[in-house]
Amino acid sequence: MNQIKPSGIVTQKEIEELWGITLDSSMDKKMRDYDFSYQSLNEDEKEYWLQFIERELVNPRVVKAGEHRLDEWEGGWGENLKAFISNPTFQSLIPRYYGKRDIVRWNRTFIKPSQRGFEYNMHALIQEYFFRTYLQDIDSIYEFGCGTGHNLLRAGRVNQRALLYGLDWAETSQRIIETLSQSSLVNSEIKGFKFDFFKPDYLIKLNENSGVYTSGALEQVHDQYEAFIEYLIKNKPSLCINMEIMRELMDQDNEMDAIVLRYAEKRNYLKGFLTYLKKLESKNIIKIHLIKRLYVGTLFIESPSCVVWSPL
Repeated sequence: MNQIKPSGIVTQKEIEELWGITLDSSMDKKMRDYDFSYQSLNEDEKEYWLQFIERELVNPRVVKAGEHRLDEWEGGWGENLKAFISNPTFQSLIPRYYGKRDIVRWNRTFIKPSQRGFEYNMHALIQEYFFRTYLQDIDSIYEFGCGTGHNLLRAGRVNQRALLYGLDWAETSQRIIETLSQSSLVNSEIKGFKFDFFKPDYLIKLNENSGVYTSGALEQVHDQYEAFIEYLIKNKPSLCINMEIMRELMDQDNEMDAIVLRYAEKRNYLKGFLTYLKKLESKNIIKIHLIKRLYVGTLFIESPSCVVWSPL
């Protein structure tokens, strides 16, 4: 990304006010470490990207999410595995789709970050906050749809005594976790398992006092999440955190939200998930502790929003 003169910066105060949270001292340092400066778009730039988006929204070649994309994920994680074997650092595990474009969304507007790491660092900040808030006292942490394990390592840094489990439908993911288990990046035991959201394996049982989370993984299942939720309810983790796209929090009458809704529909992304959880809560099957929209994302998608819940 070319060097640009920043016209703004996302501050700790702005984040706390927008998200309705308070960042503790450990998170203060993270804010200082990350560069959240950006340049605002002028009207011509905004119009250019709106036209670009419109072309993509009517592009018949845009690929839909779903089971048929497994080979693509195997290939993508294979690139990370090769990179990690060559250079066993945390950076090698970061998926290549982060920072794909120069433009991101923040608080229902497009901005041009000074650094390409803006998108990933914002996701890292979100995860650290929720991991510190909800997973500090958990004995076992499970990430479903863990991919390269980069999120799981972050959870392990927050709670260094917890056992770590990464589950993914791509076999390459388990090879990465196995390689990670032999590296110096992991503070505790880490294991990988093959797991398919569409066909949950009940032979994989969750430990007592376990915490479960997903991060941008459920977008691949569209509206076929009931089997996975049923699996979680029967395994009774202490807490579940889903950091995902949630269409229910979007406003169709808002221009930026309308883009998210149209693109999510075109890509066949997660649909009706929050509504389903609320239905389960109304039947006293689960308890929802928090629903929070975070107003961050990419050119097309605002993700993650977050829901925290527990089986009853």
